[in-house]
Amino acid sequence: MELSSRVPSATTETLDFASQPNKALTAISAWADKATEGLVPQVVDRTGLNHDAGAYLVKATFFKTNWSTAFRVERTSRSC
Repeated sequence: MELSSRVPSATTETLDFASQPNKALTAISAWADKATEGLVPQVVDRTGLNHDAGAYLVKATFFKTNWSTAFRVERTSRSC
């Protein structure tokens, strides 16, 4: 695919949504899990998978920086 040759961090993979939907879902979820360091372990489930789809475009943006005013740890929680 042309995009992956122009954008160094872009990747492409051929997946068979019709005959191997579980393998396709596993591959997409594994990519999202790795790209977001575990914060987004799944982006699509079997009910959202269209077996007739020609392609899925999945993008993850991970924002990580120091806050100007830090949160107090005791007032935070992980929601997922």
